Amino acid sequence: MTKKAFIIGNYDYKSFSKLNGVKKDIVDIQTILELKSFEVSKYENLNFDNFLKLTQNIQLIQEDDEIIFYYAGHSLQFFDSYYFVPIDCDQNSCKEIEYLEKSCIYLGDIIAWMATTQKAKILILDACRDSYIENEMIYKNDIFNKGLIEIEKFTNFIIAFSTNSGNTAKETKYNGLYTKHLKNHLIKYDLSIEDILILTRKAVLQESKLGQVPWEYSSLVDKYYLSQLTLNNVVYKIPLKFNGIETIKKYDSNLLVSTQKSITYINFTKEDVISIYNNENKIIDFMPLEQPVVRNFTLLNEDYVEKIKANNDYFYLITTNGYLYKVSIDNLNQCDANHGTPLPTINYNPIEIFKHENTLFGLDVNNQFIVISDDEKNIFVFENETFLYKIICESDIYDLCIYENQIFIATCNGFYQHSIPSQETLLIEDTKHFIIDCVWKEKKQIYFAYHEGVASLDIQTSKVDTLITFEVDIRASSLCVYQSRFVIYWQYNNALIMYDTKLNIIVDRYEVDNIEVSTIHGIDIIENLLITRFDKYQIGVFKLK
Repeated sequence: MTKKAFIIGNYDYKSFSKLNGVKKDIVDIQTILELKSFEVSKYENLNFDNFLKLTQNIQLIQEDDEIIFYYAGHSLQFFDSYYFVPIDCDQNSCKEIEYLEKSCIYLGDIIAWMATTQKAKILILDACRDSYIENEMIYKNDIFNKGLIEIEKFTNFIIAFSTNSGNTAKETKYNGLYTKHLKNHLIKYDLSIEDILILTRKAVLQESKLGQVPWEYSSLVDKYYLSQLTLNNVVYKIPLKFNGIETIKKYDSNLLVSTQKSITYINFTKEDVISIYNNENKIIDFMPLEQPVVRNFTLLNEDYVEKIKANNDYFYLITTNGYLYKVSIDNLNQCDANHGTPLPTINYNPIEIFKHENTLFGLDVNNQFIVISDDEKNIFVFENETFLYKIICESDIYDLCIYENQIFIATCNGFYQHSIPSQETLLIEDTKHFIIDCVWKEKKQIYFAYHEGVASLDIQTSKVDTLITFEVDIRASSLCVYQSRFVIYWQYNNALIMYDTKLNIIVDRYEVDNIEVSTIHGIDIIENLLITRFDKYQIGVFKLK
């Protein structure tokens, strides 16, 4: 199945009035639909011959394609027929029906060609803008009384008209009035096309003071959504023994979750997870089948995990008592579990790599280096688990990341960049005003929440882009990034937010009741599965697609 969109904007007319808002209309609609994963074909200022070529492309759609057809420009309704007006159409000659039929494009033909696909077909016509055709040539009554009778035999269509029969569609300073409001709702998630069009109509009626009345004509057989992405699709829940979920980290299909008094290992085995491929043999989905393997163990001396990172076949832990531990995934899988308790337990002692007198709370790893920080502004650098040297910082350290041989240090005064082994540390100037709360690294970007929002730092260029601006008194306690586009973060008010940084809109939110704010920290993603808190005593696995 392919989602395809045909966008046509005619504005530079030879005989009809020019339409200044159309050029921006089609750009705005193109941008939104591309970000909604549509393959967009955009056409501007089509004369009659080029319009006919476009119809040939429409005839090439496949039977399982989902189609959106958007048109902005002049159109005419002559008795029982509705026509798109090419830019070379002569306005005066349109008084003759013979000329109209030979020089304009009949809507019924477009409908018939689109009927090849059995999937939903959406036509949005922001037309009838300015018409100078003599009134007696335009059918003034209900547009659906007779004008669409020829296409009523086709199913799974919805046709949206920006205005009622015989009327013109108004323009605003930048967009057509209809498209101005359409795009505001088209960007939203989890709204059906019917919901989008109803909300658009309400806004148009209000702004035009009932002077423009959008209409729809529908034979859809199911609800149709341009995009659905939600935090309410919980695949399964994993009970935990204790309230405080401090940190969650994945490696491949394995998770390690630390709570206030224990560590829980979760293994999504290959038998539990299947990958779904498209016709290009690319993974497009990730489907869990059964409850994963769950094992629980504790550290010695009632120690408390501050952070977890993963690399190759190991998890690395830092603790309140100043330990850096290594945990073998193979060993965890081989341990026999005691099933006599609600949560299966194992006897497992992680491998000690380093011991420090202070609490450790900053950690990152890659294939070569390990970097950790303590609560006294110190950073310790390891190569292949062997200690190299210590860095002393001037500012409090909130978090750190490592990329190749570069350490990025998040402090109360912004980001510092440190090179291994040169030991040169430099402040990244663009970050001086940030007070950083939490950090997420993905590919060549560092995403971080600060006191006013979420921003990204390009590792190679040190360029900073603000992605989200928070409302007053909003702070984020943890975050992750999905598909390099969707930022998912916990607010300190116990709300989990998913935000689309391309469309600049909140996709969804999920709220947890009756838990302490300080216990919400852990969040991670395996493919399209989000793993984080579901409620006070459970981890939730949320399916994002």
